Amino acid sequence: MDSCGIHDASWRTEAMFQNKELWKTNGSDGCVNTPTEAAGEIFNVMDVGYPVIVYYSEDQPVGTQPVNEILPG
Repeated sequence: MDSCGIHDASWRTEAMFQNKELWKTNGSDGCVNTPTEAAGEIFNVMDVGYPVIVYYSEDQPVGTQPVNEILPG
């Protein structure tokens, strides 16, 4: 894989984003797939070169707001 990114995944339904087990059989090739509206929001608040750390946590259920809000800048 040469690169990965955060982008919309218009081919996924809301139910697919809520399915915590889907990544085991139908995940990405490394990119972070997001609902279309989330991709637009991320684009509007991030700058090129902004570090992004991706991790898995049982404590942060899929589809909920982050525990700590991250503001741009």
